[in-house]
Amino acid sequence: MDTGCRKWQIGGFLFTSAMGPLLHFAYGWSGENPVVGAFSAVNESTWEHMKLLFVPLLLTALAAALFGGRCRGCWTAKLAGALAGLLLIPLLYYGYTGALGVQIDWVDMAIFFVAAAAAFLLEGHLTEHLSVRNGPLQAVAAAGFAAMAVLFVWYTYAPPHLPAFLDPLTGTYGI
Repeated sequence: MDTGCRKWQIGGFLFTSAMGPLLHFAYGWSGENPVVGAFSAVNESTWEHMKLLFVPLLLTALAAALFGGRCRGCWTAKLAGALAGLLLIPLLYYGYTGALGVQIDWVDMAIFFVAAAAAFLLEGHLTEHLSVRNGPLQAVAAAGFAAMAVLFVWYTYAPPHLPAFLDPLTGTYGI
């Protein structure tokens, strides 16, 4: 991988690693502003914790698309990385809580960083090895990111009544 692209990968991981935890508290810090809730966690549900990863991933993808120079990126690689990271959060969370029967805050935090690292490692690997950088597949992947953004916002205000959307502390869904 070109060193410029590697810098984008490292910068994206560092940005995501800093921004995700801040977004965990942004809704509360804003006085529970529903606009802030669109892009930050509004409760302790697994879905809202996935949003903490998605929003910075989306922002880094958009920044790379606009300012990335030679590393404008491959949307398919970015989408694959995002999906891998997003899937890891519930898999690891429900895996360890189901196996141990307890929830541990520091493990939950570690899961976020592992998911972020996995997302950027996969994206970097695919960016280096994928030959398709333009064309319809890229447009479909970019549209996939847009669709995911819409779902994250929509499900903040109108979440389905499924376990991943349930706040285990309050027994409520969404805002």
